[in-house]
Amino acid sequence: MKKGLLVFFAIAIALVSCKKEEEETTRSGGSSGKGFGYVTTPEGAVFTITHPDGTTESRSSDFVSGWHGGQLLNSNYWKQLIIYDGQESHYLRWNMLADADWEAEVQEEGGLYNFPFLLQYSQDMTGTIVEYYVPFSDDFEGNASGNVEVELDKSILGEVYDVFGSVDATFTVNGLQTHVEGNFWAKDRD
Repeated sequence: MKKGLLVFFAIAIALVSCKKEEEETTRSGGSSGKGFGYVTTPEGAVFTITHPDGTTESRSSDFVSGWHGGQLLNSNYWKQLIIYDGQESHYLRWNMLADADWEAEVQEEGGLYNFPFLLQYSQDMTGTIVEYYVPFSDDFEGNASGNVEVELDKSILGEVYDVFGSVDATFTVNGLQTHVEGNFWAKDRD
């Protein structure tokens, strides 16, 4: 009888432990509960693209390049990531004031500036301008509207990633909308 109870308790404890571990893995994706099952490489991206006719397409790659930077007017500056989706390169660019802490600025959830931010605009900047564009593409002309979220030094399933982000954006070309939603990550982006 004692042996049967011990076996029963051992099985019950094992089942509860497995269930708890599964819940923690699922919840590690944040409050959304989506998890990070797609983060399987040191860097990469997973995007779902919804075309104007309603068809959807999934794209993924294992390439993210950044943090590139450069000078704007009045000592203002920019930083950007280049995210390859398997077919095209997506650019996320933060145009910032001279005294801005870029790490803090890129982690601010921000709306996307849906017009090209020209160099001459940078002399009168009052805050960070975030752009998302895909150069040399007929499907993604101009800048997208929407939101981007970035976290630096994000812990995902026991590994620390220098950058983890998500994008939810819409490109409008001749009144037709192409929607891009997805995530990108990189372990070593300085």
